Amino acid sequence: MNNLKISAKLYLLLFCFVGGFVLFWFVAQSTITNLSVNGEVYKKIVANKDLLADILPPPLSILESYLVVQQAAGAKPGELKLFEEQFSRVKREYLERRSYWQKELKDEALQNLLLVKSFQTVDEFFSVAERDYFPALDAGDTMKAKEIAATKLSRLYESHCLHIKEAAGIATAGNSAYEKIAGSRTWLLFFMGLVIVMLTMTLSMVIIRQLLGQLGADPREVLVIVRKVAEGDLSSTDAGGSSAGSVLGSLKVMTANLRGMFAQLSGGVQTISSLATELSVVSRQLTSSADASSLRSQGVATAAEEMSSTMLSVSAAMELATINVSSVAGATEEMSATITDVANNSDKARRITGQAVLQADKVTAQIVALGNAAREISKVTESITAISAQTNLLALNATIEAARAGVAGKGFTVVATEIKELAQQTAAATEGIREKIDNIQNSTAETVGEIEKISRVIQDVDGIIGTTAGAIEQQSLALQDIAANIAQAAHGLQEVNQKVAQSSAVADSIAKEIGETNRSVGEISVGSARVFTSAEELSRLAINLELMAGRFKTTSDGASMQEGSTFGVSIDKEQIDKALRAHGMWKARLQQAIQTGKMEVAVKDVSVDNVCAFGKWFYGPSIPESVKHSPQYQQIKEMHADFHKTAGLVAGLALKNNKREAEQLMATDGEFSRISFKLMSALLSWKNSFS
Repeated sequence: MNNLKISAKLYLLLFCFVGGFVLFWFVAQSTITNLSVNGEVYKKIVANKDLLADILPPPLSILESYLVVQQAAGAKPGELKLFEEQFSRVKREYLERRSYWQKELKDEALQNLLLVKSFQTVDEFFSVAERDYFPALDAGDTMKAKEIAATKLSRLYESHCLHIKEAAGIATAGNSAYEKIAGSRTWLLFFMGLVIVMLTMTLSMVIIRQLLGQLGADPREVLVIVRKVAEGDLSSTDAGGSSAGSVLGSLKVMTANLRGMFAQLSGGVQTISSLATELSVVSRQLTSSADASSLRSQGVATAAEEMSSTMLSVSAAMELATINVSSVAGATEEMSATITDVANNSDKARRITGQAVLQADKVTAQIVALGNAAREISKVTESITAISAQTNLLALNATIEAARAGVAGKGFTVVATEIKELAQQTAAATEGIREKIDNIQNSTAETVGEIEKISRVIQDVDGIIGTTAGAIEQQSLALQDIAANIAQAAHGLQEVNQKVAQSSAVADSIAKEIGETNRSVGEISVGSARVFTSAEELSRLAINLELMAGRFKTTSDGASMQEGSTFGVSIDKEQIDKALRAHGMWKARLQQAIQTGKMEVAVKDVSVDNVCAFGKWFYGPSIPESVKHSPQYQQIKEMHADFHKTAGLVAGLALKNNKREAEQLMATDGEFSRISFKLMSALLSWKNSFS
């Protein structure tokens, strides 16, 4: 071993240490695999704990079923259906948990006890209750039901309880045995680690003695000399009687070489410092020029962008003007066509008014002729009136002559009277005709006057229409000229619009080119800034090197690290056991609330995690602060809060008679069941973590 190098000795020490550590690791890994979470021993202990949690109390025991049977005996007629449904639910849960343990339970004694013997009594219990007990209650035979409960059901329940107690004893004994195995393996791990440490220490002492020989002196003396060299005192290299092959002998050669190297370094540092200063000045100038160019290019780019924006606005305005002019040209053409139609219609109206004047003249002549005829008729009626008066006078004379004749003239008197009456009637009719003819003559005279007025109006209209037709023809010619001028203006505006669009595109291209130039100038500015920064860094480095070369002294602050120690803590495990039992009963309490719609605890107290007994202890001063800051404590804190939050949600739904949603949360794959299982597992793991 004396001929080995220091590295070989250190490797040997490292090999021994690593070998011992690997051996220790294998043993520890085997122990941890069996004892850690999800390890073999851990799984067995957890399985027994889960079994105890299932059988003490339900669902793998029929305690709740027995309580339902006892309560059903005193139920009112309307409540009996609820107890029957609750009994069916409890039975279903028992069968589900039995199916689970048929797959998970590996212990033959527990299998025979819980899944065979206990199931026989439970099966008979359920059969008697469904076949005899509840039918008796449905029939109203309470005495028979109570007798069945006191004899058959009580006997079966007691037999079941004996099996449960026996199974609990077996599971508890198994846990004790597994815990002893865990303890023995822990001691084995401790002794093996102690042996490995002792062997490593022995080998380390041998290697250390040989290392001291290779150092050439005591490590403290070597440390003093190395410290002087570190402080810059390269002249103090007295190594005493050290050999040339020792560390101290090599140190003497090293200091001589360092003196020459630092002399050369001092000259090189001065050169670097001057070059860094010049580079810094040049970079400042380059940065200043780049910034000025950037500002100018930004101004030009802004102006180009504004020009491009203005050209775009002008282009848009010209396009709008072109559209408007085109619209005006179209409207002018339509107006010209309309005026032509108006001119044609005016000429037609002039012809029509001429015809109307002629017709009015004809009507006037006819009405005048009618008036003349009426006057002739009036003359005839005057003649008839005169004749009637003569006839009436002759009749009067005839009457007088007949009276003179006496009897012989009576017949003539009658005829004379009739003629007189006819003459009077003729005179009256003639007077009526005369009045009618007078009315006709008056109307005819008025009609002739009105028609003459109409004729004069039509003649005036005819003159106006003629004048209008001439003006419209002149306007039609003027509009045709305007339409031609507007079409030429539209064509000119289109050409201007194209030129403006080309100018806008050119301005936009100029703006883009200036933007590219501005970005290039910006990159130059950034690069010059980096050069300036690098020059400053180089200058600082040169100064540091100069200081190091001039003084050759460094300081090193030692820092001591003190390894922390963990101290074992203890808590009241009974509180965790109580929490497991209390929170395990919450499922039955919530199921009862869902069925009845009532609950003895307020929903607000259920929803918070610091009202229950475990919450008060968990947040109280009994638990050390070191435990409260542990990750496991924080995890349980979060799970416990989620448990009560979900329980409060179920309770609120139950009180609102919302059974469907509440039962979904309480189902085997529901939110409450999932959180409850996680909390129970975490509490068991937390309890087992304390020695």
